Amino acid sequence: MASATVTGTVRDQSDAVIPGATVRVRNHETNQTAETVTDGQGRYRLLNVPGGDYHLSVALEGFGPRNVNLTP
Repeated sequence: MASATVTGTVRDQSDAVIPGATVRVRNHETNQTAETVTDGQGRYRLLNVPGGDYHLSVALEGFGPRNVNLTP
């Protein structure tokens, strides 16, 4: 099965970057998860994520949760 790298930047409503946020992906079929924490510039990178449909969530105390679905 092919794998991918999931990358991005977490920003708030004013477009400011959010360091220290937890970013988690969960495979819809297997429930397998992977997570990381954003760096000082709000960037995240998850390596070797197996192909499939995923749910991505971002969480940080003081902010409401953010959830999106990812499909290849």
